[in-house]
Amino acid sequence: FLFDNISRESADIIGKTIYEELPIYEPRITVDSVTVIARPDDNEYEISITIIIPSLDNKAASTTGILTEGIFNYI
Repeated sequence: FLFDNISRESADIIGKTIYEELPIYEPRITVDSVTVIARPDDNEYEISITIIIPSLDNKAASTTGILTEGIFNYI
């Protein structure tokens, strides 16, 4: 995705990839939701992820960040 144009289609693919792949790399969590918003004018994606942690009595945790040029910055 690094050299692709910022688009809604790419945002959908990024979101689906995170949703499907994150539990593979971190099996102690369940992904509740992933939202990716394309911002072509700013050349970035806003990504929000909510997870459930079963070992902590199903505690939910969320994070949001901005993806630009292969760098993810938490906001």
